[in-house]
Amino acid sequence: MVPKLGFDYKPNHSFYNSIDFFVAGKQVIIFPDKDARESYRGMDKDQMQVYLTDIYDSNKEYFNSSDYLIGFIWSFQGSKMLDLWQFALIMSMTVRSHYLSVKSLRMELKLKISACLAAIL
Repeated sequence: MVPKLGFDYKPNHSFYNSIDFFVAGKQVIIFPDKDARESYRGMDKDQMQVYLTDIYDSNKEYFNSSDYLIGFIWSFQGSKMLDLWQFALIMSMTVRSHYLSVKSLRMELKLKISACLAAIL
């Protein structure tokens, strides 16, 4: 069943190549929608940086736990719209166990090298 919306939605999204930004040390990847050109007309990359920084600063508690953000800029009835999603990088258990085993091997090698040096000296 399709949800009822308060407006007619006719998706016709054609996204351009991404534009990359950094806000508060986090990467923000923005994909502009072709149909949003009128709403964002006259906004250059520096103004977009300010726009994104203002959004981030107004919602710091939400974005603090994210490692990077992906956004889609679009237009609704001539108004600027931005969907901004946060993502967190999570180290998988496989990667973590591999990291710990490499760390333990390094420690074991250091001990063997130390024992060899002690025997030589």
